[in-house]
Amino acid sequence: MKLELDEKETKVLTLVLKSFEAELRGEIGKTDSRDFKADLKGEEEVVKELLKKVA
Repeated sequence: MKLELDEKETKVLTLVLKSFEAELRGEIGKTDSRDFKADLKGEEEVVKELLKKVA
């Protein structure tokens, strides 16, 4: 799948991803469940990859 975004859409998507990444970091730090923490870290890696693609 290919997603084409204009400059404004790219900026907004970047802001959303960065905000979500920050929330994930907070949740990772708060959780005691290893399984849940691993899931959150997986999501964080996906968000980081998406941010690289959007940049």
